[in-house]
Amino acid sequence: MIADSGTIFTILVESAFRVIVDSVAGVLGQPVVNASSLDSPCFPAPPGEWPLPDMPDMVLHFADGADMRLPRDNYMSFNQEEAAFCLTIVGTTYSVSVLGNFQQQNIQMLYDITVGQLSFVPTDCSKL
Repeated sequence: MIADSGTIFTILVESAFRVIVDSVAGVLGQPVVNASSLDSPCFPAPPGEWPLPDMPDMVLHFADGADMRLPRDNYMSFNQEEAAFCLTIVGTTYSVSVLGNFQQQNIQMLYDITVGQLSFVPTDCSKL
């Protein structure tokens, strides 16, 4: 996975993307509107259920046991025009994934190029 602060949404290889879409659909109890697409999937919002329902954190598991915990607002958004909840992650048929800046919000990222290591810690960036 490439960490890129210039890419907005995380881009996941299709197999991982499909697992996440299915999991979110299960949590929301709603079908995906654009299920065949690799675009940001959306789920219809039941009337009176917006902006976003409570949802569990999403955890990205990295090599060597590192886990990045993403609160709901780092992976979901509300599309008012469509009255839908949308995943801010997209899929790709390429073999590489990219960690986008939407998922990096309120996470302090450290890129140590001398040892080739990425570190991260949850941070309230409004207090920096």
